[in-house]
Amino acid sequence: MDHTKSNNFIQFQENAVTLTHPDILPGGAVAAIPSKSHAHRLLIAAALSHTPVRLICPTTSRDIDATVDCLRAMGAEIIRTEDGFLCRGIHAETGASDLQVPGANDAAKGPSSPSGSTAYEPTLSDTHNLDVGESGSTLRFLLPVLGALGMNAAIHMQGRLSQRPLSPLYEEMCRHGVTLSPAGSNPLLCHGQMSSGTYEINGGVSSQYITGLLFALPLLPENSRLVITGKLESRPYVDITLKVLREFGITIHSTELTRGNAALLFDIPGGQAYHPVSSNIREAEHFTCPVEGDWSNAAFFLTAGALLENPVTVTGCDLNSPQGDKAIVSLLQEFGAEIEITSSEESGGSDDSGKYDDPGKYDDPGKYDDPGKSDNHDKSDDFRESNDFDRSDNPAMPYKSAITIRGGHLKGISIDAENIPDLVPILSVAAAFAEGITKIRHIERLRIKESDRVATVLEMLSRLGADADLVHDPSGDLIRISGRASLPGGRVSSHNDHRIAMAAAIASLRCSGPVTIEDPMAVRKSYPGFYEDLGRLLS
Repeated sequence: MDHTKSNNFIQFQENAVTLTHPDILPGGAVAAIPSKSHAHRLLIAAALSHTPVRLICPTTSRDIDATVDCLRAMGAEIIRTEDGFLCRGIHAETGASDLQVPGANDAAKGPSSPSGSTAYEPTLSDTHNLDVGESGSTLRFLLPVLGALGMNAAIHMQGRLSQRPLSPLYEEMCRHGVTLSPAGSNPLLCHGQMSSGTYEINGGVSSQYITGLLFALPLLPENSRLVITGKLESRPYVDITLKVLREFGITIHSTELTRGNAALLFDIPGGQAYHPVSSNIREAEHFTCPVEGDWSNAAFFLTAGALLENPVTVTGCDLNSPQGDKAIVSLLQEFGAEIEITSSEESGGSDDSGKYDDPGKYDDPGKYDDPGKSDNHDKSDDFRESNDFDRSDNPAMPYKSAITIRGGHLKGISIDAENIPDLVPILSVAAAFAEGITKIRHIERLRIKESDRVATVLEMLSRLGADADLVHDPSGDLIRISGRASLPGGRVSSHNDHRIAMAAAIASLRCSGPVTIEDPMAVRKSYPGFYEDLGRLLS
């Protein structure tokens, strides 16, 4: 499918797109795409499973494709189907007497080392070449898994990924027997067998390090402990990981601490094996696991509903999901938008419809609730970048809530972005059209995303004519936005950041003049069909 097809409102030029909204903004419905966060985790669990798994994931993105390609290079067999993937894991039951990992054949290996890369070489010849693209999740999730499996690997990165931090995961892996090439190397070389033991990670840097270790440590022969120091930020992403681990039969014991430097302990029995459990759908020769709808990307169209004259409905997101970005619903309601939700039995919710009643604050300061615990806690590959699959009518996709957003008189609010950093670009757009002042706090980790999102969000707003600045507050920097009814529009750069590109496109709905976005196809990283879905909303 051609995702750069122009229409009356979206005109593509060479490496740019210009958006001009119609005189009447009609609204409409958009089906949520599969969650990138959930898909990454399910794919890794399936690749480590001893049982074949079918994943329902109708559309993909560059980041999901990167994880699939890397898992293939590690020895997993993953076949693209019409509605997802069939996965036969690295450790799939083949009659072998042990769990030795087969070497990737030449066809499965990635590109050769790019020119100018480090001269560091592992001592063994069975190097697996992994191309993670620009996917930080793929890199940080799989690096510890490579160590746990004792695989030698050359990890190739694109964009600014090699410049993004790996510390303290890097040091912890080295301390436990893995040899890594110098930080910042591209490719990053990894070899050696990671050992069981105690690992310590600061919870305020990246939850992706924690996810990677939670996947890897159960594979080691002895018990391990993962100590989280400081406050665990982006906690909902760890919740997604724990949920997936539980669904694949992995036991994790968690303890929240109130004294000392450590905030959270994960005790992880060694020698575990990945097997889908009864909560998944058992079919003839495999288990079926559906990927949830993506709240992070649904947030763009939900916010569009708050800005348009007519309502927008997003279908396919699970209201009971651990995804933290479902907070977009309560935040838009706090801004002043009207929310109506219809949940079906398939979504795990109720059948009644009505006004949204916020079940809890998005920043949830309460006790850590480990979704990985259960009652028996102690005991032919065509990677389409398309969005043409009708998810709403697919019986294998059980997440069928419909969220309808109607614009109201928006007013500025105070936002804590600690657990929802990926929502900041689109929340800043909502704030730009909300009367009064909006302040967005806990923005420090935005600087190490695909772009420095503190700088790029402020630049985007400024170029569109918004009033926004960075405030140096004693409690930490914050973004302050003074809203207005409309903006004049202008030319912005996505800085190759998918969320900046999509945020600017949604902002164009309330700009009096055209909005031109440079490098607009950065959206392929997470949402290849974004402009097509936006075009349908405007037509």
